[in-house]
Amino acid sequence: MNDNILDSLAHVEVGTRTPDLATIERRSRAIVRGRRSARFGAIGLAVAATVTLGSVLPHSSGNDEPLAALRSPLAFGALPASADADPAACAISFSSVVAPEDWATAPGMIESASLLTDPPFELTTVRVMQSDTNCPAAVPAAVLYDPDPVRGISVWPDVQDPFVGLDNGLEEEPLGHVTVRGQAALLREHLSSLQITWLAEDGTRWMAMSSGFALDETVDVLDDLAFDGSTLNPASVPDDLSVAPVSTVPATTTSTTWEAWYNEKEDQPASDPPLTYLSATTAFKPPIEVSASMSAPATLLTDVQGHPAAFSSFGADVLTATTGIVTWKRDGVSYYLHGQGTIDEILALAETLEPVALDDPRVAAVTAP
Repeated sequence: MNDNILDSLAHVEVGTRTPDLATIERRSRAIVRGRRSARFGAIGLAVAATVTLGSVLPHSSGNDEPLAALRSPLAFGALPASADADPAACAISFSSVVAPEDWATAPGMIESASLLTDPPFELTTVRVMQSDTNCPAAVPAAVLYDPDPVRGISVWPDVQDPFVGLDNGLEEEPLGHVTVRGQAALLREHLSSLQITWLAEDGTRWMAMSSGFALDETVDVLDDLAFDGSTLNPASVPDDLSVAPVSTVPATTTSTTWEAWYNEKEDQPASDPPLTYLSATTAFKPPIEVSASMSAPATLLTDVQGHPAAFSSFGADVLTATTGIVTWKRDGVSYYLHGQGTIDEILALAETLEPVALDDPRVAAVTAP
């Protein structure tokens, strides 16, 4: 398998607190189990950081203050306020390979198993990964979007402070100040996104991400939204915006993911296409439309097999991009396809996805040990 993916896509230094012995032992076991699987997880990690565009890649902080990038909902997924007890640990996940004989009993695998029926390259690897995180994900209270032109606003209640450390030299841009919902708020303007956080009257921290809107438009929308606790009143949403349905986070922090790799070769640099990667999971994912609030110019809201989908182009113009990812949900399964080609070609490839049996001969022929 490809040992260069991790180095070229996710070579970052992570500053952490000194863990206790039990944590060291647990991490050691995870490293032994997941050493090879880390190569595969790197593409997902790098894509997550790239798609958000406004995120900060981790760098060593030189002290015991948790890294802004590790804490930030803007980077690798929003963390709930409860993570403040140990944010460095909360940002860490452990992955391991699930043995093929255990696939049938892995949660969600029968529903997630799938392949592309007309792939551009040869299927080279199929693998099932189990991931364990220390904290559940935060859930947006509102995901508002407009598909044409693409723009979006997402609102996240009860989260960590996403800007901790950003005033300690981790980035050049100073934080701005704005008033949101009658409260003093901090503002971060980065690339094509606006990122805002404030404390509500009850002390709960909220965060909003906006892309495709001017600052005054964003503030006006946020001010007008009505919530009962963290439940959005749809009547308070502007008529020209749609509301994406938001699901709840399952109690478990363990998830399994089906992965299919096409044209993946030994010692192939991750930056050297062509390579196609497909993943499917029943784990919680925020609404597809969240991507519009992160980087509207690099997002196209579309559909795949009749289900809402988002195409993200790694910051390039979506109409001229030659590589990108498509994410969509179908029947409780979240799909992620990374490929090369025009947007039409990648979307057409996604349309060829079909469910497969775990003992399908195509799977058995390339199952990783």
